[in-house]
Amino acid sequence: MAKQFDREEVEEKLIAKITNSKYNNIKEINYRSLVENRIEYFKGIEPNVTKTLDIIAKNTGGELAGLDFKLKNSESLYRKVKDDVKEKNITFSNALYEVNDILRYTLVQNENNFTDTYFLVKKFLEKQGYSIMRVKNTFKNNVTYKGINTLVKDDKGNIFELQFHTHKSLHIKENELHELYEKQRVLDFSIDDVLYKKLIQKMINLSNTINIPKGVERIR
Repeated sequence: MAKQFDREEVEEKLIAKITNSKYNNIKEINYRSLVENRIEYFKGIEPNVTKTLDIIAKNTGGELAGLDFKLKNSESLYRKVKDDVKEKNITFSNALYEVNDILRYTLVQNENNFTDTYFLVKKFLEKQGYSIMRVKNTFKNNVTYKGINTLVKDDKGNIFELQFHTHKSLHIKENELHELYEKQRVLDFSIDDVLYKKLIQKMINLSNTINIPKGVERIR
């Protein structure tokens, strides 16, 4: 026997669906507003940080690269925070405030005196009230990426990312390596494990063409 049509039940389900949809839309609008506010905050501190780093770069024989991308765009930040919420099981607000590369810089230095220049930059930063709070040194063989990634904190507790590269490591990172990474990033390892591993090996082979600066193991 066919189930009798229940108009009230259908209406209740429809109302619940609409209400839930409106709630999700409002929630997303609020989340995106939080993201925009966070970016605006870093826009406020950016000019002073950029000026300081530019002076330091010039005084140490280097240059700042990619300044057009020094601020993470809102869509990229929103996507990262949403992913972190899911992976870490934390609130949107907590995930947002854990992102440390909303403001990010790349300092390119000569390969021949790369290590000594890093410590000179560190000294200049400390004189200006900044401190390097985390260092990730991947200048070694058989890795997918070579560079020095640091997190720097100002005297007010604001954190930004500062990467150190040679001319070649930056060129490879922004061109061939980036293309391979974008292909690998969207793969599901459980489904595309063969292609995933192949792309990883290509990235390693590419990074192995980058010279390791003398004494770089001292940076840690």
